[in-house]
Amino acid sequence: MTPEQCFAAESLRRLDPLPLECDGITRALSMLLARDGIEHQVQIGALTVAGVGRIPHHWWILLDGGEICDGRARMWLGTDERVPQGVFVAETWQEYASHGAVPTVWNPVLFGILTGAPIEAYPRASGAQPRLSNG
Repeated sequence: MTPEQCFAAESLRRLDPLPLECDGITRALSMLLARDGIEHQVQIGALTVAGVGRIPHHWWILLDGGEICDGRARMWLGTDERVPQGVFVAETWQEYASHGAVPTVWNPVLFGILTGAPIEAYPRASGAQPRLSNG
């Protein structure tokens, strides 16, 4: 795994216990990635896992290397081993169909509302430079 993938996976692990659905956990992870200068896209679309089911409206993150960060597919499709979770490259039975990207929103206040903690409470990616603006 690259340092960016490791950071995303560890951040998802820390966010996982929070009572957030796919949009909330994706936004929170996106803010951590943006804070630390890790390029990514927030995607909205559908997820179909062959033989398991379909989520018609789902949020996830696409890293620059093509890896997917998904923290909530199992919330809706269960814990079958074919249902993805974490940071991974989609398998042939996992179809992520994007309907578009959402702009990354860098907002420490929103992060606090979603997570119940300031963004500073979450570790930084190694080598990350502090982000000084909301733009």
